Amino acid sequence: RRTTRDRLTRRPRPRSPATDYYSTESIGRAGGTDDAPSTATPRRAEDIDAILARRQQDREEADVIDPISDTLLSDVHEDIYGRPLPDIARSEGRLLALEREIKRLPPSQRRALEGHQMDFVTCPHARMILEQSDDGPNGEFDAAAAARRLAKYWQSRRGFFGCVASCAQGTHPVSVYGDYLRCYRRNLSLVNDPEANEADREDAGRMVRAIDRAKVRGIDDHLQGIQQDFMDAFNHEEPGDETDTGRSLEEAAIAMAIDSPYDLKLQFVQVEDMREDRASRRMVRYFETGLRLFGHRFHETRAVTLEELDDCSAIFDAGFYRLMPFQDEIGRPVIAVLNLAVEGNENTKNNDLTEERIRRLGLNGTHFAKVTWYVLHAAMERDRCPQNGVIYVADGRNFCAQYVTKFAPLIEESTKVDSCMPLKIRAIHTILRRNHAILPVGLNTLLSFFNLAVKKRFLVHARSMEETLEELSTKYGIKADILPEDLGGAVGAEYFAHWLEDRRAAGI
Repeated sequence: RRTTRDRLTRRPRPRSPATDYYSTESIGRAGGTDDAPSTATPRRAEDIDAILARRQQDREEADVIDPISDTLLSDVHEDIYGRPLPDIARSEGRLLALEREIKRLPPSQRRALEGHQMDFVTCPHARMILEQSDDGPNGEFDAAAAARRLAKYWQSRRGFFGCVASCAQGTHPVSVYGDYLRCYRRNLSLVNDPEANEADREDAGRMVRAIDRAKVRGIDDHLQGIQQDFMDAFNHEEPGDETDTGRSLEEAAIAMAIDSPYDLKLQFVQVEDMREDRASRRMVRYFETGLRLFGHRFHETRAVTLEELDDCSAIFDAGFYRLMPFQDEIGRPVIAVLNLAVEGNENTKNNDLTEERIRRLGLNGTHFAKVTWYVLHAAMERDRCPQNGVIYVADGRNFCAQYVTKFAPLIEESTKVDSCMPLKIRAIHTILRRNHAILPVGLNTLLSFFNLAVKKRFLVHARSMEETLEELSTKYGIKADILPEDLGGAVGAEYFAHWLEDRRAAGI
Protein backbone atom coordinates (compact mmCIF):
# COMPACT_ATOMS: atom_id res chain seq x y z
CA ARG A 1 0.00 0.00 0.00
CA ARG A 2 1.37 3.41 -0.95
CA THR A 3 2.06 5.84 1.86
CA THR A 4 1.52 9.59 1.91
CA ARG A 5 5.24 10.09 1.44
CA ASP A 6 5.07 7.92 -1.69
CA ARG A 7 2.33 10.12 -3.08
CA LEU A 8 4.23 13.31 -2.35
CA THR A 9 7.48 12.09 -3.86
CA ARG A 10 6.23 9.69 -6.49
CA ARG A 11 7.95 9.62 -9.83
CA PRO A 12 6.25 9.05 -13.17
CA ARG A 13 5.88 5.41 -14.13
CA PRO A 14 8.52 4.41 -16.67
CA ARG A 15 6.93 4.33 -20.09
CA SER A 16 7.49 1.94 -22.92
CA PRO A 17 10.35 2.95 -25.24
CA ALA A 18 8.10 2.49 -28.27
CA THR A 19 8.25 6.02 -29.57
CA ASP A 20 11.94 6.30 -28.79
CA TYR A 21 12.69 3.30 -30.99
CA TYR A 22 10.28 4.23 -33.75
CA SER A 23 11.68 7.68 -34.30
CA THR A 24 10.09 10.53 -36.15
CA GLU A 25 12.20 9.74 -39.15
CA SER A 26 11.10 6.12 -39.34
CA ILE A 27 7.45 7.01 -38.82
CA GLY A 28 7.70 9.59 -41.56
CA ARG A 29 9.19 7.05 -43.94
CA ALA A 30 6.60 4.48 -42.90
CA GLY A 31 3.85 6.88 -43.83
CA GLY A 32 5.48 8.04 -47.03
CA THR A 33 6.16 11.52 -45.67
CA ASP A 34 8.15 13.95 -47.78
CA ASP A 35 7.67 11.70 -50.82
CA ALA A 36 10.14 9.18 -49.39
CA PRO A 37 9.64 5.61 -50.64
CA SER A 38 7.65 3.56 -48.15
CA THR A 39 9.85 1.04 -46.34
CA ALA A 40 7.25 0.16 -43.71
CA THR A 41 5.85 -3.30 -43.29
CA PRO A 42 2.68 -4.53 -41.63
CA ARG A 43 4.92 -6.02 -38.96
CA ARG A 44 6.21 -2.59 -37.96
CA ALA A 45 2.66 -1.24 -37.66
CA GLU A 46 1.71 -4.23 -35.51
CA ASP A 47 4.74 -3.62 -33.27
CA ILE A 48 3.74 0.01 -32.80
CA ASP A 49 0.19 -1.02 -31.92
CA ALA A 50 1.39 -3.56 -29.37
CA ILE A 51 3.74 -1.17 -27.61
CA LEU A 52 1.20 1.65 -27.53
CA ALA A 53 -1.37 -0.75 -26.10
CA ARG A 54 1.08 -1.67 -23.33
CA ARG A 55 1.63 1.99 -22.49
CA GLN A 56 -2.14 2.51 -22.31
CA GLN A 57 -2.46 -0.45 -19.94
CA ASP A 58 0.30 0.97 -17.73
CA ARG A 59 -1.64 4.24 -17.39
CA GLU A 60 -4.88 2.46 -16.53
CA GLU A 61 -3.19 0.29 -13.91
CA ALA A 62 -1.50 3.33 -12.35
CA ASP A 63 -4.85 5.11 -11.97
CA VAL A 64 -6.44 2.05 -10.37
CA ILE A 65 -3.60 1.61 -7.87
CA ASP A 66 -3.27 5.26 -6.86
CA PRO A 67 -6.36 6.95 -5.36
CA ILE A 68 -4.91 10.31 -6.38
CA SER A 69 -4.96 9.90 -10.13
CA ASP A 70 -2.98 11.92 -12.64
CA THR A 71 -6.26 13.46 -13.80
CA LEU A 72 -7.05 14.65 -10.27
CA LEU A 73 -3.56 16.08 -9.79
CA SER A 74 -3.83 17.87 -13.12
CA ASP A 75 -7.21 19.36 -12.15
CA VAL A 76 -5.91 20.41 -8.73
CA HIS A 77 -2.88 22.11 -10.28
CA GLU A 78 -5.07 24.04 -12.73
CA ASP A 79 -7.49 25.08 -9.98
CA ILE A 80 -4.74 26.31 -7.66
CA TYR A 81 -2.44 27.98 -10.18
CA GLY A 82 -5.02 28.93 -12.80
CA ARG A 83 -3.12 27.11 -15.54
CA PRO A 84 -2.60 23.46 -16.46
CA LEU A 85 0.58 21.50 -15.83
CA PRO A 86 3.26 22.41 -18.41
CA ASP A 87 3.17 18.97 -20.04
CA ILE A 88 -0.62 19.04 -20.26
CA ALA A 89 -0.65 22.56 -21.68
CA ARG A 90 1.97 21.60 -24.25
CA SER A 91 0.12 18.46 -25.30
CA GLU A 92 -3.31 20.11 -25.50
CA GLY A 93 -1.92 23.07 -27.43
CA ARG A 94 -0.27 20.77 -29.93
CA LEU A 95 -3.41 18.67 -30.30
CA LEU A 96 -5.49 21.77 -31.09
CA ALA A 97 -2.92 22.92 -33.64
CA LEU A 98 -2.78 19.45 -35.22
CA GLU A 99 -6.57 19.31 -35.46
CA ARG A 100 -6.67 22.71 -37.16
CA GLU A 101 -4.05 21.66 -39.70
CA ILE A 102 -5.81 18.38 -40.48
CA LYS A 103 -8.97 20.31 -41.32
CA ARG A 104 -6.96 22.25 -43.90
CA LEU A 105 -5.82 19.12 -45.72
CA PRO A 106 -7.58 18.05 -48.93
CA PRO A 107 -10.75 16.04 -48.20
CA SER A 108 -9.12 12.81 -49.36
CA GLN A 109 -6.46 13.14 -46.63
CA ARG A 110 -8.71 14.05 -43.69
CA ARG A 111 -9.64 10.50 -42.77
CA ALA A 112 -7.68 10.80 -39.52
CA LEU A 113 -10.63 12.87 -38.25
CA GLU A 114 -13.41 10.69 -39.62
CA GLY A 115 -15.89 8.96 -37.33
CA HIS A 116 -16.10 9.69 -33.62
CA GLN A 117 -13.97 12.70 -32.69
CA MET A 118 -12.83 10.94 -29.54
CA ASP A 119 -11.02 8.41 -31.75
CA PHE A 120 -8.76 11.27 -32.75
CA VAL A 121 -8.46 12.83 -29.30
CA THR A 122 -7.47 9.59 -27.56
CA CYS A 123 -5.62 8.07 -30.49
CA PRO A 124 -2.17 6.96 -29.24
CA HIS A 125 -0.89 7.12 -32.82
CA ALA A 126 -1.71 10.83 -32.97
CA ARG A 127 -0.08 11.34 -29.56
CA MET A 128 3.01 9.56 -30.85
CA ILE A 129 3.21 11.98 -33.77
CA LEU A 130 2.71 14.93 -31.39
CA GLU A 131 5.70 13.91 -29.31
CA GLN A 132 7.98 13.65 -32.32
CA SER A 133 7.14 16.61 -34.53
CA ASP A 134 9.61 19.24 -33.39
CA ASP A 135 10.48 19.86 -37.02
CA GLY A 136 10.21 23.63 -37.20
CA PRO A 137 13.16 25.81 -38.20
CA ASN A 138 14.13 26.27 -34.54
CA GLY A 139 13.09 22.83 -33.33
CA GLU A 140 9.54 23.93 -32.48
CA PHE A 141 6.38 21.93 -33.13
CA ASP A 142 5.42 21.98 -36.83
CA ALA A 143 1.68 21.31 -36.85
CA ALA A 144 1.39 21.32 -40.64
CA ALA A 145 4.13 18.70 -41.03
CA ALA A 146 2.60 16.63 -38.22
CA ALA A 147 -0.80 16.71 -39.96
CA ARG A 148 0.73 15.50 -43.24
CA ARG A 149 2.64 12.80 -41.40
CA LEU A 150 -0.46 11.57 -39.58
CA ALA A 151 -2.49 11.50 -42.80
CA LYS A 152 0.22 9.47 -44.53
CA TYR A 153 0.48 7.17 -41.53
CA TRP A 154 -3.21 6.25 -41.72
CA GLN A 155 -2.98 5.96 -45.48
CA SER A 156 -0.22 3.39 -45.01
CA ARG A 157 -2.23 1.46 -42.41
CA ARG A 158 -5.18 1.25 -44.78
CA GLY A 159 -2.82 0.03 -47.47
CA PHE A 160 -1.43 -2.68 -45.20
CA PHE A 161 -4.62 -3.90 -43.53
CA GLY A 162 -7.55 -2.57 -45.56
CA CYS A 163 -10.05 0.10 -44.51
CA VAL A 164 -11.80 -2.04 -41.89
CA ALA A 165 -8.88 -3.91 -40.37
CA SER A 166 -6.74 -0.76 -40.10
CA CYS A 167 -9.12 0.50 -37.39
CA ALA A 168 -9.94 -2.86 -35.84
CA GLN A 169 -10.62 -3.33 -32.13
CA GLY A 170 -7.61 -2.31 -30.08
CA THR A 171 -6.40 0.31 -32.55
CA HIS A 172 -7.92 3.04 -30.39
CA PRO A 173 -8.09 2.78 -26.60
CA VAL A 174 -11.52 2.76 -25.03
CA SER A 175 -12.22 6.36 -24.05
CA VAL A 176 -12.56 6.90 -20.32
CA TYR A 177 -14.57 9.67 -18.68
CA GLY A 178 -11.53 11.88 -18.27
CA ASP A 179 -10.97 11.81 -22.04
CA TYR A 180 -14.50 13.05 -22.70
CA LEU A 181 -14.14 15.73 -20.03
CA ARG A 182 -10.87 17.02 -21.51
CA CYS A 183 -12.44 17.05 -24.97
CA TYR A 184 -15.39 19.08 -23.68
CA ARG A 185 -13.17 21.53 -21.82
CA ARG A 186 -10.92 22.02 -24.82
CA ASN A 187 -13.89 22.79 -27.06
CA LEU A 188 -15.34 25.11 -24.42
CA SER A 189 -12.06 27.02 -24.22
CA LEU A 190 -12.03 27.25 -28.01
CA VAL A 191 -15.54 28.75 -28.00
CA ASN A 192 -14.39 31.40 -25.50
CA ASP A 193 -11.13 32.17 -27.32
CA PRO A 194 -11.57 35.44 -29.28
CA GLU A 195 -8.39 34.75 -31.26
CA ALA A 196 -9.53 31.34 -32.54
CA ASN A 197 -10.57 30.76 -36.12
CA GLU A 198 -14.27 31.51 -36.58
CA ALA A 199 -14.99 28.18 -38.30
CA ASP A 200 -13.22 26.30 -35.51
CA ARG A 201 -15.22 28.20 -32.90
CA GLU A 202 -18.47 27.34 -34.67
CA ASP A 203 -17.54 23.64 -34.82
CA ALA A 204 -16.58 23.65 -31.15
CA GLY A 205 -19.75 25.55 -30.25
CA ARG A 206 -21.96 22.94 -31.93
CA MET A 207 -20.27 20.16 -30.00
CA VAL A 208 -20.47 22.04 -26.67
CA ARG A 209 -24.16 22.84 -27.14
CA ALA A 210 -24.97 19.24 -28.04
CA ILE A 211 -23.19 17.95 -24.93
CA ASP A 212 -24.83 20.61 -22.75
CA ARG A 213 -28.30 19.64 -23.93
CA ALA A 214 -27.63 15.96 -23.31
CA LYS A 215 -26.29 16.64 -19.82
CA VAL A 216 -29.23 18.83 -18.82
CA ARG A 217 -31.61 16.12 -20.03
CA GLY A 218 -29.62 13.72 -17.87
CA ILE A 219 -30.07 15.99 -14.83
CA ASP A 220 -33.82 16.09 -15.49
CA ASP A 221 -33.92 12.29 -15.60
CA HIS A 222 -31.97 11.99 -12.34
CA LEU A 223 -34.16 14.57 -10.61
CA GLN A 224 -37.28 12.71 -11.69
CA GLY A 225 -35.73 9.55 -10.26
CA ILE A 226 -34.96 11.31 -6.97
CA GLN A 227 -38.54 12.55 -6.78
CA GLN A 228 -39.91 9.08 -7.46
CA ASP A 229 -37.65 7.54 -4.81
CA PHE A 230 -38.85 10.16 -2.34
CA MET A 231 -42.49 9.41 -3.10
CA ASP A 232 -41.90 5.67 -2.76
CA ALA A 233 -40.10 6.09 0.56
CA PHE A 234 -42.76 8.11 2.39
CA ASN A 235 -46.47 7.53 2.75
CA HIS A 236 -48.05 10.99 2.74
CA GLU A 237 -51.35 9.59 3.99
CA GLU A 238 -49.88 9.20 7.47
CA PRO A 239 -49.14 12.75 8.73
CA GLY A 240 -47.85 13.59 12.13
CA ASP A 241 -44.53 11.81 11.95
CA GLU A 242 -41.76 13.69 13.69
CA THR A 243 -39.87 13.99 10.40
CA ASP A 244 -42.74 15.70 8.54
CA THR A 245 -40.88 19.03 8.49
CA GLY A 246 -37.78 17.43 7.02
CA ARG A 247 -39.87 15.58 4.48
CA SER A 248 -41.66 18.71 3.31
CA LEU A 249 -38.33 20.55 3.09
CA GLU A 250 -36.78 17.86 0.90
CA GLU A 251 -39.91 17.57 -1.21
CA ALA A 252 -39.95 21.32 -1.85
CA ALA A 253 -36.22 21.28 -2.66
CA ILE A 254 -36.68 18.51 -5.23
CA ALA A 255 -39.56 20.40 -6.85
CA MET A 256 -37.50 23.62 -7.00
CA ALA A 257 -34.61 21.75 -8.60
CA ILE A 258 -36.88 20.22 -11.25
CA ASP A 259 -38.41 23.64 -12.03
CA SER A 260 -35.02 25.37 -12.32
CA PRO A 261 -34.05 27.05 -15.61
CA TYR A 262 -31.76 25.41 -18.15
CA ASP A 263 -28.79 27.69 -17.42
CA LEU A 264 -28.81 26.91 -13.70
CA LYS A 265 -28.92 23.17 -14.33
CA LEU A 266 -26.03 23.52 -16.76
CA GLN A 267 -24.10 25.50 -14.15
CA PHE A 268 -24.49 22.68 -11.63
CA VAL A 269 -23.44 19.98 -14.09
CA GLN A 270 -20.32 21.96 -15.07
CA VAL A 271 -19.36 22.34 -11.41
CA GLU A 272 -19.64 18.56 -10.99
CA ASP A 273 -17.42 17.85 -14.01
CA MET A 274 -20.38 16.99 -16.26
CA ARG A 275 -21.66 14.18 -14.03
CA GLU A 276 -25.44 14.42 -14.01
CA ASP A 277 -25.97 12.20 -10.96
CA ARG A 278 -23.73 14.33 -8.75
CA ALA A 279 -25.13 17.56 -10.18
CA SER A 280 -28.73 16.55 -9.46
CA ARG A 281 -27.91 15.67 -5.84
CA ARG A 282 -25.99 18.93 -5.45
CA MET A 283 -29.00 20.87 -6.75
CA VAL A 284 -31.31 19.25 -4.22
CA ARG A 285 -28.83 20.03 -1.40
CA TYR A 286 -28.60 23.62 -2.63
CA PHE A 287 -32.34 24.27 -2.52
CA GLU A 288 -32.75 22.32 0.71
CA THR A 289 -30.04 24.48 2.31
CA GLY A 290 -31.67 27.66 0.99
CA LEU A 291 -35.05 26.65 2.37
CA ARG A 292 -33.56 25.71 5.72
CA LEU A 293 -31.69 29.02 6.03
CA PHE A 294 -34.26 31.45 4.58
CA GLY A 295 -37.61 29.72 4.72
CA HIS A 296 -40.73 30.37 2.67
CA ARG A 297 -39.53 33.60 1.05
CA PHE A 298 -36.64 31.77 -0.62
CA HIS A 299 -39.17 29.31 -2.04
CA GLU A 300 -41.01 32.24 -3.62
CA THR A 301 -38.12 34.39 -4.86
CA ARG A 302 -35.08 32.06 -5.00
CA ALA A 303 -33.07 35.12 -3.94
CA VAL A 304 -31.83 36.68 -0.70
CA THR A 305 -31.33 40.38 0.05
CA LEU A 306 -29.36 42.12 2.78
CA GLU A 307 -32.63 43.33 4.26
CA GLU A 308 -33.44 39.72 5.15
CA LEU A 309 -30.11 39.31 6.95
CA ASP A 310 -30.47 41.88 9.74
CA ASP A 311 -29.80 39.14 12.28
CA CYS A 312 -26.37 38.70 10.65
CA SER A 313 -25.39 42.38 10.66
CA ALA A 314 -22.71 41.89 13.33
CA ILE A 315 -20.88 39.40 11.09
CA PHE A 316 -21.08 41.75 8.10
CA ASP A 317 -19.99 44.78 10.17
CA ALA A 318 -16.99 42.86 11.50
CA GLY A 319 -15.90 42.19 7.92
CA PHE A 320 -15.33 38.56 8.81
CA TYR A 321 -16.28 37.39 5.32
CA ARG A 322 -15.41 39.87 2.56
CA LEU A 323 -15.77 39.77 -1.19
CA MET A 324 -12.81 41.76 -2.48
CA PRO A 325 -13.34 44.37 -5.23
CA PHE A 326 -10.96 42.82 -7.77
CA GLN A 327 -10.26 39.37 -9.21
CA ASP A 328 -6.96 37.53 -9.29
CA GLU A 329 -4.90 37.39 -12.49
CA ILE A 330 -7.00 34.50 -13.78
CA GLY A 331 -10.26 36.41 -13.30
CA ARG A 332 -11.45 34.62 -10.15
CA PRO A 333 -13.11 36.62 -7.34
CA VAL A 334 -11.21 36.56 -4.05
CA ILE A 335 -13.01 36.15 -0.73
CA ALA A 336 -11.08 37.06 2.42
CA VAL A 337 -11.99 35.21 5.62
CA LEU A 338 -10.65 37.04 8.66
CA ASN A 339 -10.06 35.99 12.25
CA LEU A 340 -12.45 35.00 14.96
CA ALA A 341 -10.74 35.82 18.25
CA VAL A 342 -10.88 33.44 21.20
CA GLU A 343 -10.10 36.38 23.48
CA GLY A 344 -9.89 40.09 22.87
CA ASN A 345 -6.63 42.03 23.26
CA GLU A 346 -5.28 45.53 22.75
CA ASN A 347 -5.52 45.08 18.96
CA THR A 348 -9.17 44.01 19.03
CA LYS A 349 -11.55 46.52 17.42
CA ASN A 350 -15.00 47.21 18.82
CA ASN A 351 -16.79 45.32 16.05
CA ASP A 352 -14.39 42.33 15.92
CA LEU A 353 -15.92 38.95 16.60
CA THR A 354 -14.63 37.40 19.80
CA GLU A 355 -15.98 34.32 21.52
CA GLU A 356 -17.58 36.47 24.21
CA ARG A 357 -19.25 38.81 21.67
CA ILE A 358 -20.51 35.90 19.56
CA ARG A 359 -22.11 34.39 22.66
CA ARG A 360 -23.58 37.71 23.78
CA LEU A 361 -25.15 38.38 20.36
CA GLY A 362 -26.52 34.84 20.12
CA LEU A 363 -24.75 34.11 16.84
CA ASN A 364 -24.58 30.50 15.69
CA GLY A 365 -23.63 28.43 12.67
CA THR A 366 -26.81 29.35 10.82
CA HIS A 367 -25.90 33.05 10.88
CA PHE A 368 -22.44 32.36 9.47
CA ALA A 369 -23.95 30.07 6.82
CA LYS A 370 -26.33 32.85 5.75
CA VAL A 371 -23.44 35.29 5.32
CA THR A 372 -21.48 32.72 3.32
CA TRP A 373 -24.51 32.13 1.08
CA TYR A 374 -25.00 35.84 0.46
CA VAL A 375 -21.36 36.65 -0.31
CA LEU A 376 -20.94 33.68 -2.67
CA HIS A 377 -24.06 34.70 -4.60
CA ALA A 378 -22.73 38.25 -4.79
CA ALA A 379 -19.52 36.83 -6.28
CA MET A 380 -21.55 34.90 -8.86
CA GLU A 381 -22.95 38.19 -10.15
CA ARG A 382 -19.53 38.94 -11.61
CA ASP A 383 -18.73 38.09 -15.19
CA ARG A 384 -17.68 34.45 -15.70
CA CYS A 385 -17.49 33.73 -11.97
CA PRO A 386 -19.68 30.61 -12.31
CA GLN A 387 -17.12 29.24 -14.78
CA ASN A 388 -13.97 30.52 -13.08
CA GLY A 389 -14.94 29.80 -9.46
CA VAL A 390 -13.66 31.71 -6.42
CA ILE A 391 -10.55 31.77 -4.23
CA TYR A 392 -10.52 31.87 -0.43
CA VAL A 393 -7.72 33.60 1.47
CA ALA A 394 -8.11 32.91 5.21
CA ASP A 395 -6.29 34.59 8.09
CA GLY A 396 -5.13 31.88 10.49
CA ARG A 397 -2.41 33.80 12.29
CA ASN A 398 -4.29 33.70 15.60
CA PHE A 399 -5.19 30.06 15.19
CA CYS A 400 -4.78 28.04 18.38
CA ALA A 401 -5.80 24.71 19.85
CA GLN A 402 -8.99 26.16 21.38
CA TYR A 403 -10.02 27.61 18.02
CA VAL A 404 -11.23 24.27 16.67
CA THR A 405 -13.31 23.34 19.71
CA LYS A 406 -14.86 26.80 20.06
CA PHE A 407 -15.52 27.78 16.45
CA ALA A 408 -15.69 24.51 14.48
CA PRO A 409 -19.53 24.34 14.63
CA LEU A 410 -19.73 27.86 13.18
CA ILE A 411 -17.32 27.11 10.34
CA GLU A 412 -18.90 23.72 9.62
CA GLU A 413 -22.21 25.30 8.60
CA SER A 414 -20.42 27.61 6.17
CA THR A 415 -18.57 24.63 4.71
CA LYS A 416 -21.91 22.95 3.98
CA VAL A 417 -22.91 26.01 1.97
CA ASP A 418 -19.63 25.87 0.03
CA SER A 419 -20.27 22.25 -0.93
CA CYS A 420 -23.73 22.83 -2.44
CA MET A 421 -23.22 26.06 -4.39
CA PRO A 422 -23.27 26.08 -8.21
CA LEU A 423 -19.65 27.22 -8.38
CA LYS A 424 -16.25 25.81 -7.47
CA ILE A 425 -13.99 26.84 -4.63
CA ARG A 426 -10.78 26.67 -6.65
CA ALA A 427 -8.35 26.99 -3.74
CA ILE A 428 -8.26 27.76 -0.02
CA HIS A 429 -5.13 29.66 1.05
CA THR A 430 -4.65 29.74 4.83
CA ILE A 431 -2.07 32.16 6.23
CA LEU A 432 -0.35 31.23 9.50
CA ARG A 433 2.31 33.07 11.47
CA ARG A 434 5.89 32.15 10.73
CA ASN A 435 6.95 29.25 12.98
CA HIS A 436 3.39 29.05 14.28
CA ALA A 437 3.15 26.68 17.26
CA ILE A 438 0.27 24.83 15.62
CA LEU A 439 2.25 24.22 12.41
CA PRO A 440 3.81 20.80 13.24
CA VAL A 441 0.48 19.44 14.44
CA GLY A 442 -1.34 21.01 11.51
CA LEU A 443 1.04 19.57 8.94
CA ASN A 444 0.82 16.10 10.45
CA THR A 445 -2.96 16.34 10.38
CA LEU A 446 -2.87 17.60 6.80
CA LEU A 447 -0.65 14.71 5.72
CA SER A 448 -2.90 12.23 7.50
CA PHE A 449 -5.78 13.45 5.35
CA PHE A 450 -3.67 14.11 2.27
CA ASN A 451 -6.31 12.88 -0.18
CA LEU A 452 -8.92 15.20 1.32
CA ALA A 453 -6.51 18.15 1.40
CA VAL A 454 -5.73 17.65 -2.28
CA LYS A 455 -9.39 17.36 -3.26
CA LYS A 456 -10.29 20.49 -1.26
CA ARG A 457 -7.36 22.45 -2.78
CA PHE A 458 -6.16 23.40 0.70
CA LEU A 459 -2.84 25.28 0.99
CA VAL A 460 -1.00 26.54 4.08
CA HIS A 461 1.39 29.52 4.07
CA ALA A 462 3.56 29.79 7.20
CA ARG A 463 6.24 32.33 6.30
CA SER A 464 6.72 35.96 7.16
CA MET A 465 3.92 38.20 5.89
CA GLU A 466 6.19 39.72 3.26
CA GLU A 467 7.21 36.29 1.97
CA THR A 468 3.62 35.07 1.96
CA LEU A 469 2.40 38.07 -0.04
CA GLU A 470 5.24 37.58 -2.50
CA GLU A 471 4.37 33.90 -2.88
CA LEU A 472 0.67 34.61 -3.37
CA SER A 473 1.53 37.16 -6.03
CA THR A 474 4.18 35.32 -8.04
CA LYS A 475 2.97 31.72 -7.77
CA TYR A 476 -0.80 32.08 -7.52
CA GLY A 477 -1.62 35.39 -9.20
CA ILE A 478 -3.14 36.95 -6.05
CA LYS A 479 -1.66 40.44 -5.83
CA ALA A 480 -1.39 42.29 -2.53
CA ASP A 481 -3.41 45.22 -3.87
CA ILE A 482 -6.55 43.05 -4.07
CA LEU A 483 -6.24 41.80 -0.46
CA PRO A 484 -7.54 43.56 2.69
CA GLU A 485 -5.23 45.67 4.84
CA ASP A 486 -5.69 43.12 7.63
CA LEU A 487 -3.71 40.67 5.45
CA GLY A 488 -1.06 43.15 4.35
CA GLY A 489 -3.00 44.27 1.28
CA ALA A 490 -4.22 47.63 0.04
CA VAL A 491 -8.02 47.38 0.38
CA GLY A 492 -9.31 49.19 3.45
CA ALA A 493 -12.24 48.08 5.60
CA GLU A 494 -14.22 51.11 4.45
CA TYR A 495 -14.55 49.55 0.98
CA PHE A 496 -16.58 46.65 2.36
CA ALA A 497 -18.73 49.01 4.45
CA HIS A 498 -19.53 51.10 1.35
CA TRP A 499 -20.21 47.92 -0.63
CA LEU A 500 -22.79 46.85 1.95
CA GLU A 501 -24.41 50.30 1.95
CA ASP A 502 -24.69 50.33 -1.84
CA ARG A 503 -26.30 46.91 -1.93
CA ARG A 504 -28.76 47.79 0.82
CA ALA A 505 -29.73 50.93 -1.06
CA ALA A 506 -30.23 48.90 -4.24
CA GLY A 507 -32.38 46.34 -2.42
CA ILE A 508 -30.08 43.42 -3.21
